[in-house]
Amino acid sequence: MNYKLLGKVSVAILLTQSMFACTNVVQEDPEANATSDLVGSSTQTNDTTTTLTESSTQTQTDTVTNTQTPTDSNTQTDSTDQTQTDTVTNTQTPTDSNTQTDSQIEFTGVKVGDFYVLDSGNDGNLPENTLDDSTSTKWASAGVDQWIQYAWETTQTVYAIDIAFSKGDERTAFFDIQTSLDGITWTDVYSGMSNGLTTEFETFDINNTDANFIRINTNGNSTGGSNWNAITKVEINFSSDPIVVMPTQTDTATQTDTVTMTQTQTDITSDFYPSDIIPGIVDWKITLPVDSDGNDSTGATLVDDRNNSATEIKDENLIGYEYLPYFYASDDEVFFRAHAGGATTSGSKYPRSELRQRVGGGDGYWSVEDYQYLAVELRVTAVTSVKPEVSVVQIHGPENEPLRVQYSTSEGIYYIWNEDNTVRGIDFDYELGQRLFVTVTVKDESIFLTLENLDTGDTFSDDWVSGDATGYFKVGTYTQSSMFLAEFKSEYDESPEPDEFAEIAVKSIDLYELFEGEVSVSGNPVYPEQVDMTETETATETATETATETMTETDTQTETDIIIDGYPSDLIQGLDAWKISLPVDSNGNDSSDASSVDDRNTNSTEVKDDNLINYDFPPYFYAQNNEVFFRAHAGGATTSGSKYPRSELRQRVGGGDNYWSVDDYQFLAVELRVTAVTSIKPEVSVVQIHGPENEPLRVQYSTKDGIYYIWNEDNTVRGIDFDYELGQRLFVTVTVRDGSIYLTLENLDNGSTYSDDWVSGDSTGYFKVGTYTQSSMFLAEFKTEYDESPTADEYAEIAVKSIDLYESFDGEVKTEGNPELP
Repeated sequence: MNYKLLGKVSVAILLTQSMFACTNVVQEDPEANATSDLVGSSTQTNDTTTTLTESSTQTQTDTVTNTQTPTDSNTQTDSTDQTQTDTVTNTQTPTDSNTQTDSQIEFTGVKVGDFYVLDSGNDGNLPENTLDDSTSTKWASAGVDQWIQYAWETTQTVYAIDIAFSKGDERTAFFDIQTSLDGITWTDVYSGMSNGLTTEFETFDINNTDANFIRINTNGNSTGGSNWNAITKVEINFSSDPIVVMPTQTDTATQTDTVTMTQTQTDITSDFYPSDIIPGIVDWKITLPVDSDGNDSTGATLVDDRNNSATEIKDENLIGYEYLPYFYASDDEVFFRAHAGGATTSGSKYPRSELRQRVGGGDGYWSVEDYQYLAVELRVTAVTSVKPEVSVVQIHGPENEPLRVQYSTSEGIYYIWNEDNTVRGIDFDYELGQRLFVTVTVKDESIFLTLENLDTGDTFSDDWVSGDATGYFKVGTYTQSSMFLAEFKSEYDESPEPDEFAEIAVKSIDLYELFEGEVSVSGNPVYPEQVDMTETETATETATETATETMTETDTQTETDIIIDGYPSDLIQGLDAWKISLPVDSNGNDSSDASSVDDRNTNSTEVKDDNLINYDFPPYFYAQNNEVFFRAHAGGATTSGSKYPRSELRQRVGGGDNYWSVDDYQFLAVELRVTAVTSIKPEVSVVQIHGPENEPLRVQYSTKDGIYYIWNEDNTVRGIDFDYELGQRLFVTVTVRDGSIYLTLENLDNGSTYSDDWVSGDSTGYFKVGTYTQSSMFLAEFKTEYDESPTADEYAEIAVKSIDLYESFDGEVKTEGNPELP
C-alpha cells in the first residue's frame, strides 16, 4: 500500500540538452525523425557525474527532550527514576549530523533540475524527454531489457511512479521497476504492464521504498512481435511528509519514540469517494473532528472551552461524500484522520473520525445474544507524538464498551474488554503501516476477537462474555490524545500540537447485522460458522482411499431458502463479455426423469452477452451476500458433448465464440469458494482454458486431493503442496503469453500459495469459470470404477467473488473488472 496522502513531488521539469548525439538512428515510427533531429542535433552535452562521499551527506535531527511520567503502557516497577524522550526527526532537509560513512554514490546522466536521467540506449528520442511534461516527445528504444533510470542525491521514500506510454491507448507495454540506494544493488518493486487504454499517466505503486535511484526495465509491447519501448512522461511520487516510525526500545529505562517533525494536512490525492470502496456505507454514520461550519478546537485555551459539536453525516448522505483531510478515499483505501485540536463529541475529550453502525437503520443496539459479525482490513498510518495511541475498532454498549481494539507505539496492537480489562503485550507483532485484519463475532452473549497481520502472517484470538447486553460496532480513528492532554491527564506534562493527528486507512468493512429478526449484510462477510441466513445445506466430506469416495451430508442438500441480494451482473463487472450454460433447458427441464445416460437432456440452455445483465436463475445462477453462486446438480441437463452438468461461464472472445492466440497476452483472475460437491465422485472443475484440440488447463477440487489441476488434457497434477478446504477463499490467476501458461493459486484464508507453468498444448483458447460438476446421476453407468451414483438433486457449487479479465484478440485489448497484471 502507498501513502499517497503524504505528498506528491513532481519531477516534470524543463528539458535540458543531452549528451547523446545519435548518428545511426533506428526509428520507432515515421514520426521519430522530427524528434531525433530536434534533440539529437545538438553537439553540446550536459552530462553530469556527481559523486557523493557518504560522510558528507547529512540529515537534520531536531531533538526535543521531555522529562515525563511514564504512562500506563510504560509503567516501571523499580525505584529508579525514568525519563521518556521524544526524538522528532525531519528527514527531508539537509542538516548538521553526518549519517553516512565510507562508500561513494555516483550519479551519472543528464542533469534535469534535481534529477539525473540515464538510459541503456535510444533511437534518438532521448531519456530527458520524459521530464518535459509533454506527450508529444518521448524516450524510445528497441529490444527487451532496455531501461531508463532516474536518480536524485537525497534519499527519499517513493510510494509510486506515474508513467505515460507512447501509443498507450493502442497497445500495452511490458516492464519492471527497480529501486536502489546506491545504483549498484537493485530491488524489484513492480512487474507488470500498462493498461492499453490511455496515453496519459498511469500510476504504479511501489510501496514506500527508500531510494536514490529508480529504473524502468522495458520489455516491448503487445503489438505482435514488437519489441519497441516508448515513454512520453514520468513523475516520481515521494512521501514528502512521512509521519511516524515505531519507537526504538532500549535496554535502559529510557524510551525513545521517533516521530516526524511536522504532520501536514496537504497534498492529499482523493481518487474517488469512500462510498465507492465501502459497500453499505449507508448503514453507518460518521463523526468528524470539525463542526458543521468546519471549525475545530484550535482556538480554545482550555479543554472545557473546546468545540464539542463534532458534526455527523449519516445514511444516504454518505453516498458520494468526503471531507478532506478527515475522511476521503485514496488508492483503494478510505482514510480516517482526527487531529489533536479537533472538535469532539460532548461525551469525550478526544477527537475522532469514526463510523458508527446504524443498527436497524437508526441509533439502535443489537442484542449480544444474536449473531453479529464485523470484519475490517486496515492500516494504522499515524499517531501523535504525545500519547501516541488510537482506537480503531469498537463495540459500544449503553453501559460500557465490551471491546476496544487500539494501537500504541509502545504496545503495538492491544485491546480492552468490558471497559476495564486492558490486555497489553499480547503475542502479536504489528508495526505502523502494516495491514491488520480484525474480525469480531458476537453470539450467545460472548465476543470472539481475531487479529491477523496480513504482512507477517501473525495471528491472535481471544473471547469473553460481554459485559453489556446490547451494543453496536464502530470503525475508524478515535485519537487517544488531545491538544489539552496535559490539562486533564496529570501523568503528562505536555500535549501534542493541535495539528498532529492519528490516522487509519481502511481497505474493507464486512458486516452482518441481526436486529429484531431482520438480517442486514454489507460487504462480503466470511462467517466463522454457519449462519441461518444462508442455504440449509452443509456438506461434510469424508474421502476414502478407494475409487469410490463418500460424502456425509448434513440435513441433505436442498434448493430452498436462497436469499437473492441482486443480480450477478451487479457483482461481476463485464458479465456481458461471457455466456453461461445452465443445467436446465430453455423450459427449465433437467435430466432427472431419464432412465439412462443416453436419454439425458442434452439441451443445456445458454444465456449470453447483454442478456446476462439483470439476469439470474436460482438456484443455479444467482447473487447472494456479494457472491455469485454457480450450481449444477447431478441430474442436470448437459451439453451434447459432455455427460456432466454445468453452470459455467464461457468467455466471449471478441464478442463471439472465438479463440484468442496463446502467443498474445491473456489474463484471468478469479476469487471463489468451493461450497459443495456430490457424495459420489465429489469433484468439480472451477477454472478452465478450453482449446479447439484439448484443454490446456483445468483447475479442479475434490474432497480427496483438495485443489489439483490438469494441463494439456492428459497431465493430472495431484497432491500439490497447497492446503485448501471446502468453503475457503481461493484466488486463481492464469496468465497466457508467448505460447505458455502460468498458473498461480492462493488460499486467502491460510496464506498457502502455489504456482506452475508449461507450454500450451493448443495454439488458441478461451477462459471458462463456474461449476462443471464432475459427477452425474448416471455415473455408475458410464464409469465402471463406481458402483453407485449420486442422487439427481445432489450438486456441486462454487461462489465467485470477482472475475478480472484481460483479453487480446485481433489487435484489440479489452479489460473487465480490475485485472492486476503480473
